[in-house]
Amino acid sequence: MAHLHRFYIDATPISGQVYALPPDEAHHGLRVLRLQQGEPVTLFNGQGMEWRGRVEHCGKKELMVHVEEEKQVPQPSPRLTLAMGWLMKDKAIEFIIQHGTEAGVDRFCFFTAERSGRSPRLTAKWAKIAIEACKQCGRLWFPEMFIEEDLAAVLSRRHGHPLLATQHPDALPLPKMTLNEDVAILIGPEGDFTEKETISALRAGAVRVSLGGTTFRSEMAALVSAIVYRSLCV
Repeated sequence: MAHLHRFYIDATPISGQVYALPPDEAHHGLRVLRLQQGEPVTLFNGQGMEWRGRVEHCGKKELMVHVEEEKQVPQPSPRLTLAMGWLMKDKAIEFIIQHGTEAGVDRFCFFTAERSGRSPRLTAKWAKIAIEACKQCGRLWFPEMFIEEDLAAVLSRRHGHPLLATQHPDALPLPKMTLNEDVAILIGPEGDFTEKETISALRAGAVRVSLGGTTFRSEMAALVSAIVYRSLCV
């Protein structure tokens, strides 16, 4: 079966009508994918809506799609928040957003941990990375992305039951847990959380969880924990 190409749109087309793709998406469809009239495509808006149709017209810069049907899917439940102490390398953050989106993270929350080298900042590039990841994996809901001041602020927001990723000997193996509620997985920066941060998380009701005996980099620990969590929610 041929691959069904997906395009992001910030609009609500109507079934039975013809819709012109935004310039960037039209360029990609015409110059990169080299779509032809009659080929099937899918449009989505990142808010749970998807439209299927076929290429109606290919111009020099214009790509028209005849919208044939639409569907809407609810947000995934339970919801997963990935709360991470800010890392030193931007590439590591981008890795987390790209692959975390593919793995089903609903919210990315970055904060300044005590061992973070600098404060986090939102960038427009993150949204573009998430859009491309959604295109690739077929996801219809964009993840939320936001910044918190510190771990205490994250815990006070109650994004879900906090799970503290750690190699502590008393930690519960995450793959053996039964999860049917929203959770916020807390991942430390390079050097992990300080003892003070760990104590504050535990006092806020966090449960220590382990990903096994392997010592992961922070970005890989985030990805592995997200994949394991989503596998437990199936």
